[in-house]
Amino acid sequence: MKAREKIALKPRVTVLICSLNEGATVASVLSGVPRWVHEVLLVDGHSTDDTVDKARQVRPDIHVVYQPGKGKGEALRHGVQKASGDIIVTLDADGQTDPAEMPKFIEP
Repeated sequence: MKAREKIALKPRVTVLICSLNEGATVASVLSGVPRWVHEVLLVDGHSTDDTVDKARQVRPDIHVVYQPGKGKGEALRHGVQKASGDIIVTLDADGQTDPAEMPKFIEP
């Protein structure tokens, strides 16, 4: 298999972050997301702070969608429906999940 064909076979990774008023932490989480990620998707629960603005400052390429209902489960379902990657990695907007561990998540 040629090197070009190997590159084409790599799965596309979407990072899915659900947020609600995480302006204080979302920038630090997003700054740790590797650049090789295909898509960064923020599902916002209609934050009343600057969560979305801070996310766009750090990742101008971020795709922001607003969840239609309430609750984290609804946000996750909506995000999975909107994601375009072959693999979806969920990260917490409050920093509980370290983006540096992403290679471990997708290795299998």
